[in-house]
Amino acid sequence: MNSSSDQTRKRGVQIHPRGIGTHPSRTEAHPSGTHAHPRSVVVEQPLEPLGVPAPMRQTRNHPARGYAPQGYPPQGYSMQSCSGHGRAARGSVTAEFAVLLPALVLLLAFVGAVATVGTAQVRAQHAAGIAAREEARGAHVDVARVAGAGTTHRVQRSNEWVTVEVKNTVKLWKFLGPGIPVQATATARVEEVVSDALK
Repeated sequence: MNSSSDQTRKRGVQIHPRGIGTHPSRTEAHPSGTHAHPRSVVVEQPLEPLGVPAPMRQTRNHPARGYAPQGYPPQGYSMQSCSGHGRAARGSVTAEFAVLLPALVLLLAFVGAVATVGTAQVRAQHAAGIAAREEARGAHVDVARVAGAGTTHRVQRSNEWVTVEVKNTVKLWKFLGPGIPVQATATARVEEVVSDALK
């Protein structure tokens, strides 16, 4: 028995006192002059019971999953506060939209009013030009048919010139104010038109 122990120590392997296995010890010089390689160590570890996970290992640079640093989460922070913040943001957006909607409606109404008045002004100017040319020839024209219902006109003759003034009132919305007045004037020379007619 002693001889076998001596041989084992010479090989660089020490017998475990419990007899479970062998573990490497300090490598001693081999009689042949080379270093002996330690044998593999077999260590029995108790098995974890089923259903109980092993504790997670963590290091300073690589924390384990689910590991939270000290001081996290901040005081007063919770999922409920996060959801409440989302509802508050949606509420603020709805309030801003409710404030901007009337302004948008007023802007569209203003653009429509400007377009309506501009169209009425163009029609009045066109009717005044037609009426001036016809009056210069000695004829008459229905200005209301050209410029629209409610249009009035006035003819002024001054030597060789005929001036026609057309007026109209544009009502943007019913029952809202008297309307916006529109006025246009056109002048034609009588002598040139008459001379052309006599040829």
